Amino acid sequence: MSKVDPSSEGTADASNEKAATPPQSAAHTTRRRLIIFAFWAVVVALGLPHWVWTTAVYRSDLPVDAMTSWSEGKACKVRFPITIDLQSSSMSVEQRASVTVRLDALLNVHGDASPYHYKVSPAADPSVSPTVILQLETDDSDSGLHYALDPWSPTVTVTRGPITPGDDDLLASQLHQVMQQIMVDEHASIALLLRDSPLQTNFRDGSAFTSRFESLQRRTTRAFKPAPSYHLTFSLFSGGSAPSSWDIKTATEQYVSPLLSALSSISNFTVDTQVQLHASISPAIAGPTFEAATNTWTLLATDLSGFVNAAEWQLSPGICL
Repeated sequence: MSKVDPSSEGTADASNEKAATPPQSAAHTTRRRLIIFAFWAVVVALGLPHWVWTTAVYRSDLPVDAMTSWSEGKACKVRFPITIDLQSSSMSVEQRASVTVRLDALLNVHGDASPYHYKVSPAADPSVSPTVILQLETDDSDSGLHYALDPWSPTVTVTRGPITPGDDDLLASQLHQVMQQIMVDEHASIALLLRDSPLQTNFRDGSAFTSRFESLQRRTTRAFKPAPSYHLTFSLFSGGSAPSSWDIKTATEQYVSPLLSALSSISNFTVDTQVQLHASISPAIAGPTFEAATNTWTLLATDLSGFVNAAEWQLSPGICL
Protein backbone atom coordinates (compact mmCIF):
# COMPACT_ATOMS: atom_id res chain seq x y z
CA MET A 1 0.00 0.00 0.00
CA SER A 2 1.56 3.32 -1.12
CA LYS A 3 1.78 6.45 1.02
CA VAL A 4 1.20 10.06 -0.19
CA ASP A 5 3.52 12.87 0.99
CA PRO A 6 1.44 15.76 2.51
CA SER A 7 3.95 18.39 1.33
CA SER A 8 3.62 17.28 -2.22
CA GLU A 9 -0.13 17.68 -2.02
CA GLY A 10 0.23 21.35 -0.79
CA THR A 11 2.56 22.18 -3.64
CA ALA A 12 0.22 20.73 -6.11
CA ASP A 13 -2.71 22.74 -4.70
CA ALA A 14 -0.73 26.03 -4.91
CA SER A 15 0.24 25.42 -8.48
CA ASN A 16 -3.34 24.65 -9.30
CA GLU A 17 -4.49 27.96 -7.70
CA LYS A 18 -1.92 29.97 -9.71
CA ALA A 19 -2.99 28.23 -12.79
CA ALA A 20 -6.58 28.96 -11.92
CA THR A 21 -6.01 32.82 -11.48
CA PRO A 22 -7.65 34.51 -14.42
CA PRO A 23 -5.50 36.90 -16.46
CA GLN A 24 -5.96 40.72 -15.95
CA SER A 25 -7.93 42.53 -18.52
CA ALA A 26 -6.34 45.07 -20.85
CA ALA A 27 -8.36 47.94 -19.30
CA HIS A 28 -7.06 47.12 -15.82
CA THR A 29 -3.48 47.04 -17.06
CA THR A 30 -3.92 50.34 -18.86
CA ARG A 31 -5.44 51.92 -15.74
CA ARG A 32 -2.56 50.81 -13.60
CA ARG A 33 -0.05 52.17 -16.07
CA LEU A 34 -1.88 55.50 -16.16
CA ILE A 35 -1.77 55.75 -12.38
CA ILE A 36 1.97 55.15 -12.33
CA PHE A 37 2.49 57.63 -15.17
CA ALA A 38 0.37 60.27 -13.42
CA PHE A 39 2.35 59.86 -10.19
CA TRP A 40 5.71 60.38 -11.88
CA ALA A 41 4.31 63.16 -14.01
CA VAL A 42 3.33 65.07 -10.87
CA VAL A 43 6.75 64.40 -9.36
CA VAL A 44 8.64 65.55 -12.46
CA ALA A 45 6.39 68.39 -13.59
CA LEU A 46 5.51 69.92 -10.18
CA GLY A 47 7.66 68.48 -7.41
CA LEU A 48 11.05 68.78 -9.08
CA PRO A 49 10.65 72.44 -10.21
CA HIS A 50 9.25 73.38 -6.82
CA TRP A 51 12.18 71.75 -5.09
CA VAL A 52 14.66 73.54 -7.35
CA TRP A 53 12.88 76.88 -6.83
CA THR A 54 12.77 76.58 -3.02
CA THR A 55 16.38 75.43 -2.62
CA ALA A 56 18.07 77.66 -5.19
CA VAL A 57 20.18 80.62 -3.94
CA TYR A 58 19.05 83.91 -5.46
CA ARG A 59 21.86 85.83 -7.06
CA SER A 60 20.95 89.25 -8.35
CA ASP A 61 22.98 91.19 -10.84
CA LEU A 62 25.25 93.73 -9.20
CA PRO A 63 24.97 97.31 -10.50
CA VAL A 64 28.68 97.51 -11.20
CA ASP A 65 28.44 100.78 -13.09
CA ALA A 66 26.50 102.49 -10.30
CA MET A 67 28.85 101.12 -7.65
CA THR A 68 31.86 102.33 -9.58
CA SER A 69 30.28 105.73 -10.01
CA TRP A 70 29.71 106.00 -6.24
CA SER A 71 33.21 104.80 -5.40
CA GLU A 72 34.74 107.36 -7.76
CA GLY A 73 32.59 110.18 -6.41
CA LYS A 74 30.73 110.74 -9.68
CA ALA A 75 27.25 109.61 -8.64
CA CYS A 76 26.29 112.89 -6.98
CA LYS A 77 27.63 116.23 -5.91
CA VAL A 78 27.91 116.91 -2.19
CA ARG A 79 26.62 120.44 -1.69
CA PHE A 80 25.22 122.04 1.44
CA PRO A 81 22.46 124.63 0.97
CA ILE A 82 22.93 127.88 2.89
CA THR A 83 20.13 130.42 2.97
CA ILE A 84 21.13 134.02 3.70
CA ASP A 85 18.73 136.82 4.56
CA LEU A 86 20.08 140.30 3.91
CA GLN A 87 18.53 142.85 6.23
CA SER A 88 19.32 146.56 6.41
CA SER A 89 17.38 149.69 7.20
CA SER A 90 20.05 151.87 5.59
CA MET A 91 19.33 150.71 2.03
CA SER A 92 16.33 151.19 -0.18
CA VAL A 93 14.36 148.22 -1.42
CA GLU A 94 15.83 148.54 -4.93
CA GLN A 95 19.40 148.82 -3.66
CA ARG A 96 19.00 145.86 -1.32
CA ALA A 97 17.63 143.75 -4.19
CA SER A 98 20.59 144.78 -6.36
CA VAL A 99 23.12 143.94 -3.64
CA THR A 100 21.37 140.59 -3.09
CA VAL A 101 21.77 139.60 -6.75
CA ARG A 102 25.43 140.60 -6.81
CA LEU A 103 26.21 138.85 -3.53
CA ASP A 104 24.50 135.65 -4.70
CA ALA A 105 26.61 135.70 -7.89
CA LEU A 106 29.84 136.19 -5.92
CA LEU A 107 29.13 133.42 -3.43
CA ASN A 108 28.21 130.89 -6.16
CA VAL A 109 30.94 131.88 -8.60
CA HIS A 110 32.64 128.45 -8.32
CA GLY A 111 29.44 126.48 -9.01
CA ASP A 112 29.74 122.75 -8.35
CA ALA A 113 33.39 123.13 -7.31
CA SER A 114 32.20 124.64 -4.02
CA PRO A 115 30.73 122.52 -1.20
CA TYR A 116 28.08 125.17 -0.55
CA HIS A 117 25.12 126.42 -2.51
CA TYR A 118 24.19 129.89 -1.34
CA LYS A 119 20.77 131.42 -1.76
CA VAL A 120 20.59 135.09 -0.82
CA SER A 121 17.22 136.76 -0.34
CA PRO A 122 16.51 140.41 0.46
CA ALA A 123 13.84 139.64 3.05
CA ALA A 124 13.10 136.85 5.49
CA ASP A 125 10.77 134.15 4.23
CA PRO A 126 8.52 133.05 7.12
CA SER A 127 8.29 129.52 5.70
CA VAL A 128 12.08 129.02 5.57
CA SER A 129 14.44 129.26 8.52
CA PRO A 130 17.54 131.14 7.28
CA THR A 131 20.97 129.69 7.87
CA VAL A 132 22.58 133.11 8.25
CA ILE A 133 21.07 136.56 8.79
CA LEU A 134 23.27 139.38 7.51
CA GLN A 135 22.35 142.54 9.38
CA LEU A 136 23.99 145.52 7.67
CA GLU A 137 24.36 148.66 9.75
CA THR A 138 26.10 151.97 9.15
CA ASP A 139 28.36 154.03 11.40
CA ASP A 140 28.99 157.62 10.35
CA SER A 141 32.04 157.91 12.60
CA ASP A 142 33.86 154.83 11.26
CA SER A 143 34.45 154.06 7.60
CA GLY A 144 36.01 150.65 8.23
CA LEU A 145 34.37 147.25 7.83
CA HIS A 146 33.57 145.31 11.02
CA TYR A 147 31.43 142.27 11.74
CA ALA A 148 30.32 140.40 14.85
CA LEU A 149 28.64 137.03 15.33
CA ASP A 150 25.74 136.73 17.73
CA PRO A 151 26.50 133.88 20.19
CA TRP A 152 22.88 132.72 20.49
CA SER A 153 21.43 133.27 17.00
CA PRO A 154 22.66 132.87 13.39
CA THR A 155 23.01 136.63 12.99
CA VAL A 156 26.05 138.43 11.62
CA THR A 157 26.07 142.17 12.24
CA VAL A 158 28.16 143.98 9.63
CA THR A 159 29.08 147.61 10.33
CA ARG A 160 30.55 149.99 7.77
CA GLY A 161 30.53 153.65 6.81
CA PRO A 162 27.63 155.51 5.20
CA ILE A 163 26.01 153.90 2.18
CA THR A 164 25.71 155.80 -1.07
CA PRO A 165 23.50 154.86 -4.05
CA GLY A 166 26.50 153.72 -6.14
CA ASP A 167 27.96 151.32 -3.58
CA ASP A 168 26.15 148.17 -4.78
CA ASP A 169 29.25 146.39 -6.08
CA LEU A 170 31.35 147.48 -3.10
CA LEU A 171 28.69 146.34 -0.62
CA ALA A 172 28.37 142.95 -2.31
CA SER A 173 32.16 142.53 -2.31
CA GLN A 174 32.42 143.44 1.38
CA LEU A 175 29.61 141.08 2.38
CA HIS A 176 31.21 138.34 0.29
CA GLN A 177 34.48 138.91 2.15
CA VAL A 178 32.69 138.64 5.49
CA MET A 179 31.00 135.38 4.51
CA GLN A 180 34.30 133.90 3.34
CA GLN A 181 35.93 134.74 6.66
CA ILE A 182 33.03 133.24 8.59
CA MET A 183 32.93 130.01 6.55
CA VAL A 184 36.67 129.40 6.33
CA ASP A 185 36.75 127.14 9.40
CA GLU A 186 33.70 125.18 8.24
CA HIS A 187 35.18 124.84 4.76
CA ALA A 188 38.43 123.53 6.25
CA SER A 189 36.50 120.96 8.33
CA ILE A 190 34.76 119.60 5.23
CA ALA A 191 38.05 119.49 3.35
CA LEU A 192 39.53 117.46 6.23
CA LEU A 193 36.61 115.01 6.30
CA LEU A 194 36.75 114.45 2.54
CA ARG A 195 40.53 114.48 2.30
CA ASP A 196 40.81 110.72 1.66
CA SER A 197 37.52 110.45 -0.21
CA PRO A 198 36.98 110.52 -4.00
CA LEU A 199 34.55 113.38 -3.36
CA GLN A 200 37.48 115.70 -2.71
CA THR A 201 37.95 116.05 -6.45
CA ASN A 202 34.61 117.88 -6.60
CA PHE A 203 35.94 120.75 -4.51
CA ARG A 204 38.50 123.37 -5.34
CA ASP A 205 41.06 124.88 -2.99
CA GLY A 206 40.96 121.82 -0.74
CA SER A 207 44.74 121.98 -0.31
CA ALA A 208 44.49 125.61 0.86
CA PHE A 209 43.33 124.44 4.29
CA THR A 210 46.14 121.98 5.04
CA SER A 211 47.59 124.43 7.58
CA ARG A 212 44.37 124.12 9.60
CA PHE A 213 44.19 120.33 9.50
CA GLU A 214 46.39 119.78 12.56
CA SER A 215 44.30 122.01 14.83
CA LEU A 216 41.07 120.54 13.46
CA GLN A 217 42.28 116.99 14.07
CA ARG A 218 43.12 117.83 17.68
CA ARG A 219 39.64 119.25 18.08
CA THR A 220 37.84 116.24 16.55
CA THR A 221 39.87 113.60 18.41
CA ARG A 222 39.11 114.90 21.89
CA ALA A 223 37.44 112.30 24.07
CA PHE A 224 34.74 113.23 26.53
CA LYS A 225 32.76 110.79 28.64
CA PRO A 226 29.18 112.07 28.81
CA ALA A 227 26.82 111.62 31.73
CA PRO A 228 23.01 111.57 31.81
CA SER A 229 22.86 114.40 34.35
CA TYR A 230 25.01 117.19 35.74
CA HIS A 231 24.62 119.23 38.89
CA LEU A 232 26.12 122.71 38.98
CA THR A 233 26.69 124.38 42.32
CA PHE A 234 27.69 128.05 42.55
CA SER A 235 29.16 128.80 45.97
CA LEU A 236 30.00 132.15 47.57
CA PHE A 237 32.63 131.86 50.29
CA SER A 238 32.32 134.54 52.93
CA GLY A 239 34.54 135.04 55.94
CA GLY A 240 32.06 137.18 57.86
CA SER A 241 28.49 138.38 57.98
CA ALA A 242 28.83 140.35 54.77
CA PRO A 243 28.06 139.66 52.05
CA SER A 244 25.12 137.54 53.09
CA SER A 245 23.51 137.33 49.65
CA TRP A 246 24.42 137.82 46.01
CA ASP A 247 22.56 138.42 42.76
CA ILE A 248 23.35 134.98 41.39
CA LYS A 249 19.85 134.32 40.03
CA THR A 250 20.05 137.10 37.47
CA ALA A 251 23.56 136.04 36.49
CA THR A 252 22.59 132.39 35.93
CA GLU A 253 19.49 133.34 33.94
CA GLN A 254 21.49 135.66 31.73
CA TYR A 255 24.69 133.67 31.19
CA VAL A 256 24.17 130.05 32.25
CA SER A 257 20.58 129.28 31.27
CA PRO A 258 21.07 129.88 27.50
CA LEU A 259 23.99 127.44 27.46
CA LEU A 260 22.14 124.79 29.46
CA SER A 261 19.08 125.21 27.25
CA ALA A 262 21.22 124.48 24.18
CA LEU A 263 22.66 121.36 25.86
CA SER A 264 19.37 120.13 27.35
CA SER A 265 18.94 117.54 24.60
CA ILE A 266 22.22 115.87 25.64
CA SER A 267 21.94 115.74 29.46
CA ASN A 268 19.84 116.97 32.34
CA PHE A 269 21.27 119.96 34.19
CA THR A 270 20.35 121.22 37.63
CA VAL A 271 21.70 124.43 39.14
CA ASP A 272 22.13 125.11 42.85
CA THR A 273 23.56 128.11 44.71
CA GLN A 274 24.78 128.52 48.25
CA VAL A 275 26.50 131.00 50.58
CA GLN A 276 28.99 129.39 52.94
CA LEU A 277 31.02 130.83 55.81
CA HIS A 278 34.67 129.95 56.26
CA ALA A 279 37.32 130.57 58.85
CA SER A 280 40.48 132.50 58.24
CA ILE A 281 43.05 130.65 56.21
CA SER A 282 45.56 128.71 58.27
CA PRO A 283 49.22 129.72 58.00
CA ALA A 284 49.95 126.20 56.83
CA ILE A 285 47.97 126.90 53.68
CA ALA A 286 49.52 128.94 50.93
CA GLY A 287 46.19 130.58 50.22
CA PRO A 288 44.75 131.70 46.92
CA THR A 289 47.10 132.87 44.20
CA PHE A 290 46.38 135.64 41.72
CA GLU A 291 46.81 134.98 38.01
CA ALA A 292 47.32 138.23 36.14
CA ALA A 293 46.73 136.63 32.75
CA THR A 294 43.17 135.65 33.63
CA ASN A 295 42.61 138.23 36.40
CA THR A 296 41.38 135.49 38.80
CA TRP A 297 42.18 134.18 42.25
CA THR A 298 42.74 130.43 42.40
CA LEU A 299 42.66 128.16 45.46
CA LEU A 300 43.91 124.60 45.11
CA ALA A 301 41.51 121.80 45.98
CA THR A 302 44.10 120.29 48.33
CA ASP A 303 43.99 123.44 50.46
CA LEU A 304 40.23 123.30 50.98
CA SER A 305 40.55 120.68 53.72
CA GLY A 306 42.15 123.30 55.98
CA PHE A 307 39.02 125.39 56.44
CA VAL A 308 36.11 123.61 54.70
CA ASN A 309 33.49 121.82 56.79
CA ALA A 310 32.89 118.78 54.63
CA ALA A 311 29.80 117.81 56.63
CA GLU A 312 28.07 121.11 55.80
CA TRP A 313 29.49 122.26 52.51
CA GLN A 314 28.07 120.54 49.43
CA LEU A 315 31.05 120.53 47.12
CA SER A 316 31.02 116.91 46.00
CA PRO A 317 28.13 116.50 43.52
CA GLY A 318 28.45 117.37 39.88
CA ILE A 319 30.33 120.52 38.94
CA CYS A 320 31.03 123.07 41.66
CA LEU A 321 31.94 126.66 40.90
